[in-house]
Amino acid sequence: MQESSLLHTKNVIDRTIGEIVAADYRTAKVFEENGIDFCCGGKVALSAICQEKRLDPVAITREIEAAKSTPVEKD
Repeated sequence: MQESSLLHTKNVIDRTIGEIVAADYRTAKVFEENGIDFCCGGKVALSAICQEKRLDPVAITREIEAAKSTPVEKD
């Protein structure tokens, strides 16, 4: 993994779930699919949740980035 990718991953995993979803609502789907509460439990850092649920933080970060790159649906 490139250094810039490592820094980006570190930045994301240090943010809270709520901050990530507030910045881009499309990421909520990643948390739903992984059984992560982003509403009431949104004040917890992604790194802590990954550790608690034994999820790979790099994989979750990739899922978040993929969600953020999907087109925004227009009503």
